[in-house]
Amino acid sequence: MISRLLVLIKTAHTESRATYGSPRVHAELKASGERCSKNRIARLMREHEIRAKQRRRFKTTTDSKHRYPVAGNILNREFEADNPNQVWAGDITYVPTQEGWLYLAAVLDLNSRYCVGFKAGGRIDARLTRMPLAWPSGAEV
Repeated sequence: MISRLLVLIKTAHTESRATYGSPRVHAELKASGERCSKNRIARLMREHEIRAKQRRRFKTTTDSKHRYPVAGNILNREFEADNPNQVWAGDITYVPTQEGWLYLAAVLDLNSRYCVGFKAGGRIDARLTRMPLAWPSGAEV
């Protein structure tokens, strides 16, 4: 049987978009006139696995102030190509996972927008962008 207090806890937690932990849920319930102990709120949340989403810390992924040569901008923001395999472009993105960041480097053919190759790794370094890339199934290189 679900207690009335547990329903109030779940409601407060949901209304906070799952960002409130037990101290804030307790303050919310207390402000609405509910009599409850902060330890009881914490215990009920723990027993029913109600947890606050934790904010991810910002991590800088780009070092703009390096001493390495920078490739020239030969595309000049013209991202169209008349024929396949004429112009390729690459980029790196990152995906948050439960185990940490997953970095994904991809190369696209700007004519067909087809993924020519990709590589994923746990670190954003030069190894991520070097060949060999994984080729998508059915790709002819």
